[in-house]
Amino acid sequence: MKYSLFSLLAYNLTIFSANTGYGIVFALITKIDLDRSDLTGLVTLQCNSCQRRMLPCDPPADLTIPAPGKPVISEQAGGSFYAMCTTNDCPLANQRFAWSDTQHIMLDYGTMVNLSDHTGTYHRTLLSGETMTNLVGCPPTKFITLDLKQRSRIKWNICLHRFKIYFWSEQPSFNCPFPLLTVLACEKPNAFEVINSLQSHLPGHC
Repeated sequence: MKYSLFSLLAYNLTIFSANTGYGIVFALITKIDLDRSDLTGLVTLQCNSCQRRMLPCDPPADLTIPAPGKPVISEQAGGSFYAMCTTNDCPLANQRFAWSDTQHIMLDYGTMVNLSDHTGTYHRTLLSGETMTNLVGCPPTKFITLDLKQRSRIKWNICLHRFKIYFWSEQPSFNCPFPLLTVLACEKPNAFEVINSLQSHLPGHC
């Protein structure tokens, strides 16, 4: 079913059917901070051993000390970012690994964005996985190696552009009137779809 952002912002409990929270919205991505200095707000880090979240950490103290058999990880390959699993019963607990170490870390996108249309702006929208990879044009392992200028260029190829967004969301509730929208797919709409969407969702109407 197609919605306007006004209908989502109104947190009307009847906008979703009883068994599903799937929908489509035609909207501009008006905020996507790909050029932020703290990349932990753009990606997620998961331990390949226990499947739980890893936390960013400082590099090992002996990072610059060479040793026989010690792997060399360059900053260009994501070697300047490290993470640690803090799960006590995990075999990898309290060990430091480079984000680019795919043997121990599952790196994925987890980027919050704002969606806007002619009826309003929704602030709780998550872009992740293959959807985000297709949108930015590279996997997260490549993205973390890009410099600020490259990430900024990608940002402005996306920001303020209109997309046809397929999403899933939990039912709004009294305690959570603005549930997280998870983007399942994001594609360029054709002109007919955009015009039809604008005509069917005038301000003040759901």
